[in-house]
Amino acid sequence: MQTDIYEPTRPASPAVDQIATPGANRGGLRAHRLTRRQALQIGLLAGAAAVTPFAVGCSGDAAATQTASLPRLGASLAGRSSLNAKAHEAGNLFFVDVDRLALSAGSVAVKFANTGTIRHELYLYPPQDVSAFLRRGHSSTGPAASRPLASLAARFASTPPGVTNTEASTLAPGFYELACYLVGDNSDGTPYVHLDRGETATIAVPGPGGPPADVVVAANALNVQVVPGKAGFASSWLFVPDRLVVRAGSVAVTVSNRLSESHSFAVFPLADLTALTAQLLAGGATTPDPSAYRSIQAQVLPGAIPPGHTTAGKVELTAGWWAAACLEVSRDGRGDSFLHRDKGERFTFLVI
Repeated sequence: MQTDIYEPTRPASPAVDQIATPGANRGGLRAHRLTRRQALQIGLLAGAAAVTPFAVGCSGDAAATQTASLPRLGASLAGRSSLNAKAHEAGNLFFVDVDRLALSAGSVAVKFANTGTIRHELYLYPPQDVSAFLRRGHSSTGPAASRPLASLAARFASTPPGVTNTEASTLAPGFYELACYLVGDNSDGTPYVHLDRGETATIAVPGPGGPPADVVVAANALNVQVVPGKAGFASSWLFVPDRLVVRAGSVAVTVSNRLSESHSFAVFPLADLTALTAQLLAGGATTPDPSAYRSIQAQVLPGAIPPGHTTAGKVELTAGWWAAACLEVSRDGRGDSFLHRDKGERFTFLVI
């Protein structure tokens, strides 16, 4: 059952570390911005219906709308029994477009279309530890059938451009991740994983044991629990947010660490992380230095979050698509390096 994936959230620890407010996002890397027309298409403005898929991670120059209707947002993105997803590329960036961020529990029709120019795959599954088969530096992540994704809800294997397929699935309350794990080759012959180039999205299925009903209602705060996985997800370290939509501007972030290790928390516009992941993994068991974070315009809650502690601070977010992750690196029992992000400490969210 989806409700057994992670430990239930608990009251915040009395130990709360207050931190300084990170600086605003600067530089050439920007989150995908929504035009008024795009907002109308996906139901972010009053009276609009969610009829057109919206892009996760795309870059754009149009000014973002700041006039979203919060009640309409919740109504347009939740309570649906179908999901349309499209894969495509934009230069070095790969994306999966979805037409809503929340679905109703129960039977769901999932449609996947490859509108790009190369092959893409798509998996729908609960967030979990994927480090076992994300061995960057290898020429392949292995055949799709051998990828050990637990509680797989939908699977679209390597799909040629122009092909569309549909699968029926049954979803229990919880968070789910869409991602592509195909591997390509850079111009220098080194491999890259589509996931690292931005091809992922987080969606929610509200209900008992899962996200709250207002998970797609925007607010000026974001609360995240860092929790251990349960049962078949025991190796996972999970970020569990209280919402997937926040308002642009100053956002109060609270992160509570329920794990036995220290962790960090960063937010950044969806981007190509190929070079950064290679750099971090090559360094072994380390915490990224400030220059690594600056390379993706990340805003970080300063310092490690010790076990049992809660850290609070503010970030300045522009309208568009963002990711949250712990980018620290550790080593497993075999001595192989892994990103905490790949253990499950990740999710994407929308800023309006």
